[in-house]
Amino acid sequence: MDFSQINNVVNKGSAATGGLNADAGRKSISDLDQADFMKMMLAQMQNQDPLKPTDNTQFLAQMAQLSSVAGINEMKNSISDLANSMSSSQWLNASGLIGKTVLVPTDSVGVSQGVPINGQVSLDTSAQNVRIDITTDSGELVRQVNLGPQSAGSLSFQWDGTNNDGQQLPNGNYKIAATAIRGSTSEALTTSVQGTVNSVSMQKGGGTELDLGPMGSVKLSDVKAVG
Repeated sequence: MDFSQINNVVNKGSAATGGLNADAGRKSISDLDQADFMKMMLAQMQNQDPLKPTDNTQFLAQMAQLSSVAGINEMKNSISDLANSMSSSQWLNASGLIGKTVLVPTDSVGVSQGVPINGQVSLDTSAQNVRIDITTDSGELVRQVNLGPQSAGSLSFQWDGTNNDGQQLPNGNYKIAATAIRGSTSEALTTSVQGTVNSVSMQKGGGTELDLGPMGSVKLSDVKAVG
């Protein structure tokens, strides 16, 4: 059936068959389902010119179109079911991380009761020094740690939550930045920090997020390592 004829067929077919109600008559083409197409085909047959009936070729084409609509709807339902199943499976897997430690890329750390902060940076090439800077949210530098010369690869570091004078800092959120120094040049490095998963939640659209307490929430896909 030519889509340009749908509205005419629907309007005629509504009175002839009583099949399509007023709401269905206002459906857009993308909202039509298999039942709507079947009703429109019946309406077309009932309102066709007796002297020029629909030929077999056109009828078969319409049946093929009907099958295509049904197939698309079934595919959409299957994809939706698969997506829901994958989201549920992902959530179940993520729930197994509750209470465990995960490594995630972040520039924010949370000091809590003097618990040490463990982190990691990655060097593409060796550096004469790798410096870790800890600042408050307002930008005040409270701790600077020089790790010295480092070879290329992953480098782990730890901060005990104290300032440059060795005093324990108040609980709260702090910013962390890492810099690789090579001669007169410097390179900002991406920092990753360990955090404990407190809870897991599913977001709209199927995403899964992990609550890391003082570090906030992160996407499950951002986790680089567990343990």
